[in-house]
Amino acid sequence: MKRSFIFAAIIIASFVSSEVAFSEEASIEGLIIELNGQMEVSFFVTNCYTEKLEEAIRSGVPTTFTFRIKLYLVRSFWVDKKVTSLKFKHSIKYDNITKEYQFHFEENDHSLSVKDFERAKELMAKVNGVKILPTNRLEKDRKYYLDVKAEVDPVRLPFGLQYIFFFLSFWDVETDWLRYEFTY
Repeated sequence: MKRSFIFAAIIIASFVSSEVAFSEEASIEGLIIELNGQMEVSFFVTNCYTEKLEEAIRSGVPTTFTFRIKLYLVRSFWVDKKVTSLKFKHSIKYDNITKEYQFHFEENDHSLSVKDFERAKELMAKVNGVKILPTNRLEKDRKYYLDVKAEVDPVRLPFGLQYIFFFLSFWDVETDWLRYEFTY
């Protein structure tokens, strides 16, 4: 009995992991920084949807994208100074009754519903004009860099089940840190 359970778990994990192995890696693209009295950042995540993730969203599994943004001041002969950091989430859940994808965007505490799945995927993976800090907190003619990362965690299992269904962690998707250097 124990051997058959272990064998079944290995087979299922290999099928799930093969999808991850053959998909392109998720990445941050189209980074735009605006410095008009307020530093605002926009970008989108590409290749973040696996077949299993899309299935999970369509079946109503609540899914969250977590975005992390860190701004550093470059200092010569010293450790770079973290000016600010920001962490926020985009959440989606399909409502089978209304046939709509319901969103919550934590960065501006905004909620929205759409019916089209392609539009839902686009909204989920796009960050538009998130406010980082007022530009008067930046020093003129100094070098800075911005680090940006996105993580997807579609499944939150109740305590205990996460150990039985350990292979579901293959659904997790995350980007590498994207670094953008600039002088203010």
